[in-house]
Amino acid sequence: MPTIAIIGAGIAVTVMTLKSVPYIKFSYPSAKVSAIGNPFINRKELHQLIESKSVSSFKNAVNAYRDYSLEGEKAKDIHVSLDQHLIQAIDMVKRDSP
Repeated sequence: MPTIAIIGAGIAVTVMTLKSVPYIKFSYPSAKVSAIGNPFINRKELHQLIESKSVSSFKNAVNAYRDYSLEGEKAKDIHVSLDQHLIQAIDMVKRDSP
């Protein structure tokens, strides 16, 4: 009788393990994206950016808040640089995803 219980428990564990196998390949990309954190600026940071007196101070503040390396001296150049960071983040997720 106890051997039947052990066999039944083994089968149950095997079935549960096999059910989770398809999801294992998503664990690394999910953990990596979670570790990066929120790429967006929160309300407090936004108010501080709005109060920037120059494009240079705006760029330095964004670089400090989000570990970006924005380049350019004009608003258009900074916008292009932000777009490039977004594209890089999307490419990283695509590359790491199954």
